[in-house]
Amino acid sequence: MNPLLCRLPILAKIGLSSVLLVMVIGYVASLAHLKSHVGRKDDDPELTWTDIVGTYAGVERPSPLLVALDDPRHREKWATGLTPPEEKVLRDWLARGATVSGGGRDPVESGYDAHAPGMPEDALLPADILETRCVRCHATEATEGDGVGARIPLRRWPEVRKFAYAKTLNPISKEILTISTHTHALSLGIMAMAYVLLLTATRWPRGLIGFLGFALGFGLLLDFVGMWWARSWTPAAALVPVGGALFGLGFGLATLLLLLDLWRPSARVGS
Repeated sequence: MNPLLCRLPILAKIGLSSVLLVMVIGYVASLAHLKSHVGRKDDDPELTWTDIVGTYAGVERPSPLLVALDDPRHREKWATGLTPPEEKVLRDWLARGATVSGGGRDPVESGYDAHAPGMPEDALLPADILETRCVRCHATEATEGDGVGARIPLRRWPEVRKFAYAKTLNPISKEILTISTHTHALSLGIMAMAYVLLLTATRWPRGLIGFLGFALGFGLLLDFVGMWWARSWTPAAALVPVGGALFGLGFGLATLLLLLDLWRPSARVGS
């Protein structure tokens, strides 16, 4: 074993430590970009499984309100008062929307609280049905529903619109994925190799260094394989977060161990 890092001149230690910290800053920035860019795929600011699948495989997501209407558990426990005519109004509205003249709004939005031409003035409207049947649970101030109102409020259109529409999430194009792979595979691959080489110049146990090398390299491989394989087999999208987590674990731990060995020349941490 040849622990070279602990014997570097002080200025070299400062420089190498600065580079390692810059790498950490860059990695944190990439995670922030992932959350802000990919995390908005499904219009939910949080990074979700739907965002990942939608980015690399594509997602056909039905209207969440229709899903609730089709869920027998939801109907049995909560939607017991919904009548067949009310259900038909909601289904017709969500599937096709209503039409109003001179509106300029899309059919689902315009049909939420306005009658289509020729409809009786006393005809049921989705807004009224949701207010009567759903808001007792689906409102921020609701006392029923086990707190679902805080997550899925349905009192006003700006709230309802988030759950009314079906959504198609198209995957990124092959051209963009190719450019991203070209850029990140080379840069991250070189970074991983540099980390492993630096670790071999420390006094940490060879088994630990071997694990970190595995986490960095195999994590990257899973990540990139998942991005491409998901285009033809959707479950492969799971490899993206698994690979990313494995690489992140290796990166974080390797950075910490390098800094420790660099600045603690007298410590005996392995053989």
